[in-house]
Amino acid sequence: MMNYNSLTLLTRGLRAFMVGAALFSAAIASESAEEYPNRPLRLIAPFTAGSGTDAAARLLADGLTRKLGQPVVVENRPGANTAIGSALAAKSATDGYTLVMIFVDNMSLNPAIKSDLGYKPSDFDPVAIVGQIPLVLLGAPQLPYSNINELKAAAQQGKKTYSFGTWGNGSVAHVVGVMLNESGLFDFNYIPYAGSAPATNAVMGGHVDLAIATSATAETLLASGKAKALAVGSPQRLPNLPGVPTMAESGFGNVQAIQWHGLAVRAGGDPAIIGRLQDAVAAIYAEPESRERFLKLGYMEVGGMTAAQFKTFIQTTSPAWANAVKAGHITAD
Repeated sequence: MMNYNSLTLLTRGLRAFMVGAALFSAAIASESAEEYPNRPLRLIAPFTAGSGTDAAARLLADGLTRKLGQPVVVENRPGANTAIGSALAAKSATDGYTLVMIFVDNMSLNPAIKSDLGYKPSDFDPVAIVGQIPLVLLGAPQLPYSNINELKAAAQQGKKTYSFGTWGNGSVAHVVGVMLNESGLFDFNYIPYAGSAPATNAVMGGHVDLAIATSATAETLLASGKAKALAVGSPQRLPNLPGVPTMAESGFGNVQAIQWHGLAVRAGGDPAIIGRLQDAVAAIYAEPESRERFLKLGYMEVGGMTAAQFKTFIQTTSPAWANAVKAGHITAD
């Protein structure tokens, strides 16, 4: 039978072992953060290749490859309005080697539309915002209106029904259309596409009357005559589209039509790794040439938030999008 002294020695030994194990784990974690990254990373882009968001993801990947000294490979995983790629990222390890692009669709809209997404916004730790990008209401080349005021006048005279190409059911493009519909003037027939690029192609080809695009895409299409820019979703007119009225000045002040893009990792990882990534992204934005390349994608501004500020920004802006989903009775079907 074990006596009291033996039991005391055993207890002390177990305590010493546990303390030593904890110190060893802390040392390993610290060493891991200091060595991060020591192998390639992947950046999950939960949308189709060729879109404006995809272009931002690839610019980030190129810049991070240079700043981190390891390859960062973009992996397009579109589907279910970004839910497929987002769920994949949510199941990744918390070691910081899987990055994911986040934006209004997967962080604010999807959770308001469907409960069983396979992920939650809290599954991610925001790292850095890329920027906010105004969205533009496009019209097909043959549409007999040059701006939203003319479209509005036609609706008031009885021409209310138009086909409206979206980036998928419940996407930000769909919700912007629903916000316009809340005016009671229109009766849009929503046509879902597998992303912004095919929706833009549809309006260019005259397969749909209206669609939503980024301001950079709208500028290119307007210059080539392949589409019409009817209205911008920014608070003020855009310098690159000075002749295009804002939604607000045209009587649609309720329409929130500004997308944001950012970078995140799986939640629960080492804060030091998030700091390493945040510093790397800031270093990319500090390069004049890189900054200019991002701005050419249509962002009003690039960067400007810490990881904590970015997280607060998401939490602050999400309710307005969720309210639009509720007002428009948007479902996952």
